[in-house]
Amino acid sequence: MKSLSNQQKLFCQEYLKLGMNGTQAYLNVYKSVKKETTARTNASRLLTNANVQDYIKDLQHKIEEKAVVTIEDIVNELSVIAFADRTEIVRYREKITKDEITGQETRYCITDITPTDNLSVDAKKIIAGYKKSTAGVNVETYDKMKALELLGKYLGMFKDEAPTINNNIVNPYANLSEEELRKLIGD
Repeated sequence: MKSLSNQQKLFCQEYLKLGMNGTQAYLNVYKSVKKETTARTNASRLLTNANVQDYIKDLQHKIEEKAVVTIEDIVNELSVIAFADRTEIVRYREKITKDEITGQETRYCITDITPTDNLSVDAKKIIAGYKKSTAGVNVETYDKMKALELLGKYLGMFKDEAPTINNNIVNPYANLSEEELRKLIGD
């Protein structure tokens, strides 16, 4: 592979940094070029160069290797938050006590918080924090609805456009009399 000049390498780096905007990358590296049309033409020519393409692929590969978070990681984390069983962390249960003398039963609720060491990895991921309160300890979890919303947006479930109404639909029964309509339905 023929080596690239420093400016060509800088162009490749700028190209990736700017979200693959060849024209702007060219203008940023080759300062003597002032016209966008010239930059666009020269950037296009550079991007067809096999050595430049190889260098860009190498840079992309290095970036991917260093990337700590992938889209898949984010979707997995959102899925954990969205679909976690929160009763693994906190459970409400009813307790019944019986008075030994009167035999009367008393019912009350108990809150059981599972110790962190006993939680699954996924259950630990949904805990946003703990807060002391007058009633004891509150366990706060990440927002399930927000996680579902973000997953829905990622999957393209929500569209910002209003539903379209087709006003060109022809009603085949519009010109029929009431008597003709009754005949159609067998009345």
